[in-house]
Amino acid sequence: MKHATINSLAAQYDLVWAGKSDRIVLSQGLVTDPEVVPLAKLGKLRELQLLQTRLSDSSATVLGSLKNLEVLALGQTSFGDAALAALKPLTKLVRLQLASSQITDAGLDHLAAFPQLELLRLGSPQTSDAGVPAICRLRHLRFVILDDSRVGDPALVQLAQLPELESLYVERTQVTEAGIARLHKTCPDVHVHW
Repeated sequence: MKHATINSLAAQYDLVWAGKSDRIVLSQGLVTDPEVVPLAKLGKLRELQLLQTRLSDSSATVLGSLKNLEVLALGQTSFGDAALAALKPLTKLVRLQLASSQITDAGLDHLAAFPQLELLRLGSPQTSDAGVPAICRLRHLRFVILDDSRVGDPALVQLAQLPELESLYVERTQVTEAGIARLHKTCPDVHVHW
């Protein structure tokens, strides 16, 4: 299917509505809660990337109705645990990116709704080593991005258990050089960005 490359949410919406695209990718322009509401009508949407947002948890209910989504990437969102819970109907997701979120360790249990995830990005200062077991239940993860979180070396030990892990991003975390060296002893092929 043809992909939209237009830098207007309304124009990309129109292409999806007309069946000429199945994705919306908007890297410029701030998207807020009211602008997300019409997206609920786009049942065939498979990819939604809004890289500059000011979305609250209330938008998650609308996004959770897009049951064919395989990719959801939201930048600068303040989504918390309730928002992640509202996304649970998106069982086809293979990529979930919630940069600058406020998801806590307890909220990570909602990730169980996305067993097919291959890429997970959560940039939350509320996420620590205690929440990593919920991430490790996602056995198909290949790329894990936990930048700007409170994870440390204990998280690396747990993440090393992911059978398909290829890349791990832990910039601006409590991970140490010694922890990465230990990870590379058990998983020498995992590329770590820190």
